[in-house]
Amino acid sequence: MELNFSMSESDCIVFSEEYHRNSPVHRRARTRARWTVPIIFSIFMVISFALSGPTIIATVFFPIIIGWITLYPKRFDTLVRNNIRNRLKESSHSKTFGEYQVEINQDGIVSTGPTGRSEHTWASVDRINLTPDYLFVFFAGLSGLPIPISQIGPDHAKAAYDLLESHLANVA
Repeated sequence: MELNFSMSESDCIVFSEEYHRNSPVHRRARTRARWTVPIIFSIFMVISFALSGPTIIATVFFPIIIGWITLYPKRFDTLVRNNIRNRLKESSHSKTFGEYQVEINQDGIVSTGPTGRSEHTWASVDRINLTPDYLFVFFAGLSGLPIPISQIGPDHAKAAYDLLESHLANVA
């Protein structure tokens, strides 16, 4: 099966976001960032309350804690997205944007794009994911292919996903 599509900066950003969303390390960092400040503020609030009873300090800490718990995850995701965007702009990553041809065959996946040709055996495919907008193929590490469904069509994307899934089931 052959897939032809064009990869842009926004496709790479979406790919990175999808990678991070499913990364246990990233989820732990996000959880740590979400709860560290509230725990520290709660300790200060309890100490303040124990030493001098209800004070203005305890009253100030409580809304900060609640606000942080509810608002910081979205802020964390924005910071990650901006970091990805900045990295894409500072490196030679733009050389990878352009037209791609991907062939799915018995041996693996062959990708031809602006920077050359890559051959990936089935053992190097980490996982695949089909969303309403993309067919993601993740290789070992933070590499892979974000294939826009709008460019290949939903039926073709579903057929490619099924083919990829069947090959991966044979590897496992």
